[in-house]
Amino acid sequence: MENVIYDSNNDLSIGFYEDLVRGYKDIIKDFLDKEDYENAKSCTNELDDITKWKDYTGLLVLSENNGMGFTCKPYEQPKKEEEEDKPMKEFELTLLMNAGCDVHVEVDEIEKFIVSVGGRVKERRDDGVKTLAYEINGNKRANYYYLTVELPEGTPAKISSKLNLNDKALRYLLIRKDPRS
Repeated sequence: MENVIYDSNNDLSIGFYEDLVRGYKDIIKDFLDKEDYENAKSCTNELDDITKWKDYTGLLVLSENNGMGFTCKPYEQPKKEEEEDKPMKEFELTLLMNAGCDVHVEVDEIEKFIVSVGGRVKERRDDGVKTLAYEINGNKRANYYYLTVELPEGTPAKISSKLNLNDKALRYLLIRKDPRS
């Protein structure tokens, strides 16, 4: 059997994930019925890991384990050789988010995107809701959020494109941090 990639954004894969969880729960119940608490705990830990990986990346890989069942692990995009050697540069990202939205969820989505394009989030700071000097898209208030990120070359343009399409981001500023500071 080849590796199967579960994608939480794909409707066909949702049934696969539900079947996988149901199967793990059945196995755990069987172990508990047999009073095999060690294997029950091991399966419970695996199920917890699978749920965390699915929630974090949205992608899982299911592969056969030498005829002994299946193993499940987070899917990681294969890195191209040129990407591995790219130097990372530090940037500051200032976000003015719509005060009416759930800012933490929106910023988490932006962070996931940064990680998916090869970046790292070093620091995040929420400065709360502030009154704007002028209205932006009918908003008089915005939630100010600051991120310090490390990005490979070419990634800032991808992040700018993504933020330009985000309705919740009223304004953003992505600048390279001065390496001397």
